[in-house]
Amino acid sequence: MEPYARFYEQLYFSFYESTLSLYTDQYDLFGDPEVMPVKVLWDYTYYWGVLCQLWFQHRLTDLVTLGRLREPLQHTQALNVAVQDFLREWSKLSAKRNGAVMLDQAKLGWFAELNRGLKDTLDDAQFRARMRENVAQLDALAAEIVERACAEHPGLDASAVLGLLDGAPRAESSLLFAAAA
Repeated sequence: MEPYARFYEQLYFSFYESTLSLYTDQYDLFGDPEVMPVKVLWDYTYYWGVLCQLWFQHRLTDLVTLGRLREPLQHTQALNVAVQDFLREWSKLSAKRNGAVMLDQAKLGWFAELNRGLKDTLDDAQFRARMRENVAQLDALAAEIVERACAEHPGLDASAVLGLLDGAPRAESSLLFAAAA
């Protein structure tokens, strides 16, 4: 029983740390009308695409599946921390403009699908495939966030995020604001 207890303890703390990173030292960013909408999209993409999948698909105690997904799960946890740090630094440089544009998240098809897909019933192979697709989507979103922020603030240090992406493929179209306006 002890090996299982240690594993589940690690899993619990991993979830705790992942969720806590969404809020730690982020208070100043919450009032930033440029960066906060991007943070909301990132946070929900991470939450619905990774953490919720394990819960909704009843895989929290599936040691075989968790073992097979160990690397992508560790990758997304590290990427989430790096993106949270990046968002915080971006907000320090942001002009905090708020254009007269409504970002209707429901019009972002990929984003709405992440939420809708939580109710899908997946077998083991489909679940692993979904998790890998969601990791790739997070990689693409992180790359786009960095690209957009660094285009306006070339001195912004994106090395931590980019180091984790290591040549990850970019999305074919904009994920952030494809359906905005």
